[in-house]
Amino acid sequence: MLSRLLRLGSNQLSLGWSSLVSSAAQFRVVPFSLPYPYDLPFVVPSGTTTACYSGDAIYAYSCGSVSQNLVPPDTTLTLTSSSNPSYVGHSLQFGAAVTARVGIPSGVVRFADATTGALLGSATLDATGRTVLPPTLLGFGVHVIQATYAPSTGSLYSSSTSTLGQIVLGWP
Repeated sequence: MLSRLLRLGSNQLSLGWSSLVSSAAQFRVVPFSLPYPYDLPFVVPSGTTTACYSGDAIYAYSCGSVSQNLVPPDTTLTLTSSSNPSYVGHSLQFGAAVTARVGIPSGVVRFADATTGALLGSATLDATGRTVLPPTLLGFGVHVIQATYAPSTGSLYSSSTSTLGQIVLGWP
């Protein structure tokens, strides 16, 4: 039975060593501190992953590589209003929830009134991927509220946008 060391690495980052037994190796990668932040459980970044055999008296040291391109997981942004329709002079709160198929996204949601072009504010997602904008007053009419999610720096998630039609009526 052949038993030698095999190293797995990516972009000059050593991910670990494993014993090679009968031409096969199994890596158990435990999350550890990386030089850049990740929001997901550990994922090998885009680039080239290399496996190297340490060699012995019979077989020479050798390496093999494979290239991979990590595609950011899609996110879904859901925008909500505290009251729709609402009335002139009544404050509104807009909420956002960002979800992904894997993990919980982090970052900032920017809220704007696309009808007037006014920025309503920005809010950071909490640990559950949700946020609420402080109370806002809107004028009479129909407003298209647009929320845009921007992932945290170094995040593996994609950005997303959602809109909501907000109706503001005159006094009841």
